[in-house]
Amino acid sequence: MTQQKQEDVEMSQSIKRIVPWGLAAVLVVSVASNSLAQSGGYRFARDMEDLVELTESVRTKSAARLQFRDLRRTAPMDARVPYAYALLLLDQKRYQDASDPLRCALDLDGKDLTAWKTRIWLSVLIQDYDDALATMEHLGTKMPSPHVSAERRQKCCEFAGFMGQILGYLAGPGKEGLDPVKQTACQQAVTSCLTPAQQEVFDSLFASVLDDYTARIEEIEKLVQDARQGEAKCRNLQLVSLSEDRAHTWRELGRLEDLRAHRATLAANERMVQAAARERAAGAFLNVDDTRYADSQEVGPFVRPNPQNMGWDPDANAGAGGFVIDRNSRPQLDHLADRYQALDQHGAAGGGYARERGLGDAHYADVTAREEKYHDYLCARERKMNQRHRRIAQDASRLLRRPIVGSTAELTCRKRVAEALITYVPIPVSPREEVERIIASYRDR
Repeated sequence: MTQQKQEDVEMSQSIKRIVPWGLAAVLVVSVASNSLAQSGGYRFARDMEDLVELTESVRTKSAARLQFRDLRRTAPMDARVPYAYALLLLDQKRYQDASDPLRCALDLDGKDLTAWKTRIWLSVLIQDYDDALATMEHLGTKMPSPHVSAERRQKCCEFAGFMGQILGYLAGPGKEGLDPVKQTACQQAVTSCLTPAQQEVFDSLFASVLDDYTARIEEIEKLVQDARQGEAKCRNLQLVSLSEDRAHTWRELGRLEDLRAHRATLAANERMVQAAARERAAGAFLNVDDTRYADSQEVGPFVRPNPQNMGWDPDANAGAGGFVIDRNSRPQLDHLADRYQALDQHGAAGGGYARERGLGDAHYADVTAREEKYHDYLCARERKMNQRHRRIAQDASRLLRRPIVGSTAELTCRKRVAEALITYVPIPVSPREEVERIIASYRDR
């Protein structure tokens, strides 16, 4: 018995010595696990930051997609990874690409009401109306009972107002491409699940969207009417201007005919003046030669020969008048030849005088050449006038065929704004802030 007690005491002491070491080992393991977890969180946060940087640039879009797949393989059940990637794509306005990761995030964790609102908003934006209507009906049935905390009641009222905005948009600006029967059925299903307070918020925001849209459309229609009146006035002014141009063209064509006839008259008159000048010049030289010839008869030896100096021989070679010229009369004949030669030289000088003064054939040709050149100039102008006349007719016809629609760049922009979802329902989340919150959540772990 005594021996047994001794063994018990020794074992008790041994246990006392072992227990502190065991507790220390447990504490060390716990601290190491927390350190590893914290180290993994920081590393994952850095990987998420890399995803943010890669998504910001279009050139690294493929690298961002690969980074997202690596993060998904590392944490396949973490809904924050696809949700953050969807938010980054939304921030880059890559709406179609953001749809699948956003749905994946909600399939993994469907507790975030903001994520559900973002999915509805995105589905309407990309015109996936069936998904938006089905999601609202599903969430409408999940609305909690009125007996909840004030904070949850506030969130339910905000969500009811959000659905009112979405359905108001689908009933007004976004009704194109949507089956009105489906829209009405969804609205009835949603409103049947709301409390009176939620219904009031729903109806208020639903009507607010429709009123805003109606006011915008009325303002746009007024601007369209003003633009149409402006277009009609501008078109009338253009038609008047074209009519004046057409009248001016016809006057110019008539003036060209007058100029052509006037030029022909001038050329004919110039030729007549040249002909008359030539005749006067030639007559003047003939008068001068005749005078000189008469003088030569008075002073020269050309007189009827004396029969005493010339012999009559009917059988011999007869000269002028049947006289036989004596060889003693040879100087008188040479002097007569010189006179006629001088007369020919004076006649030639008279022709040169006429030519020098524009009275020859070359000057007639010059008149004709100038007339033809001016005729070609008038023909070129006539072709241009005819082309202008045809162009005026085409412009007038085009103006008359063009409808007056009242469309301007400003009105097109206004219509686009009036039909945009973001005009009435802003995106439910700030993508950048939400991504920063998600990255911070990994560091805080």
